[in-house]
Amino acid sequence: MNSSPTPGFKLVYLTAFTHLFGFGLLLPQLPQFITALGGAGFWYGLVITVYAGGQFVGGPLLGRLSDRVGRKKVLLFSLVGSGVVLFLTAFVDHLIALTMARLAAGFAAGAILICQAIIADQTEPSKRAATLGILGASMGFGFVVGPALGAALADYGFPGACFTAAAALGLNAMIIVVGFKDRPSTQTSEVLPSSSGLKSLGTYLRHPVLGKVLIACFLSAIALTALRGSFPMYMKDRFLMSPRGLGMVFTWIGVFAIFSQGVLVRLLVRRWDERRVARLGVTLLAIGLGLLPLVPNLTATLAVVAGLAIGQGLFVPTLTALLSRASEAHEQGVVLGLGQSATALARSL
Repeated sequence: MNSSPTPGFKLVYLTAFTHLFGFGLLLPQLPQFITALGGAGFWYGLVITVYAGGQFVGGPLLGRLSDRVGRKKVLLFSLVGSGVVLFLTAFVDHLIALTMARLAAGFAAGAILICQAIIADQTEPSKRAATLGILGASMGFGFVVGPALGAALADYGFPGACFTAAAALGLNAMIIVVGFKDRPSTQTSEVLPSSSGLKSLGTYLRHPVLGKVLIACFLSAIALTALRGSFPMYMKDRFLMSPRGLGMVFTWIGVFAIFSQGVLVRLLVRRWDERRVARLGVTLLAIGLGLLPLVPNLTATLAVVAGLAIGQGLFVPTLTALLSRASEAHEQGVVLGLGQSATALARSL
């Protein structure tokens, strides 16, 4: 099988970039916008939680739907739906309306899992982690450009970030309409016999490989969500950081995420298998999470979050590759959607 980037893969990488570009645009503005609406830490946590709740419900549904009707249709639904929700979010003037908008955005946010499913469909198992690493690097690049542009557009506030992100998603959707074609999967099942249809969550969890990987997704997401949910407010409160400053910090994090997923993963999986690389990544995450509350100043904080970005960059694509390799070809979408749901459930908790 040809492992070189196809035009379809280039559009997949573009979609991953756009998704995180939009997310990165909003993230530095969100704490200040919630404060302007009269909210505080509770409302920030609630907004993050309901977004994850939407992903928990939408992930398996969109994944299974893409297995049945094709990746392109569901990818377009996700892009257009997310763009419309973001456009409408720019007009909210109440915390409850913002919360409902983020719930809808979470439900529609299936673009990344569809991108993962497309890669799983079209890559050899031995090359899957490296290709998912490139996908992750594309996301990391979006997370560099998004916060940087968000910092530059800080004077336009949260509505300006919403309009910009919605426009980017709309343009991405038009490019997908013109340039992307669904291709049938050429993968065969590696672990499950063709007669085994994964009918329920219990069946997934009882599977000797999928169960362990899903539990790992869930536990790691709890730790990372605790960090993501509190980090912007922590930086704002401890270092009196403005939206512009937060944007630059997230850009810093994105640079190391690109390096980890675009370079390190590809190098390491050539020498080790995915499990060893995933263990290295989770070890770096554990060390970083333990050190973060103890660091004395901003410089040390930036060093620790760089290590966390590298650890996550090693862990996430290899874990996704393990999840994909343990599922049947015709169930890539639903299995990856269930992986998103496991992480979304952790974010909700």
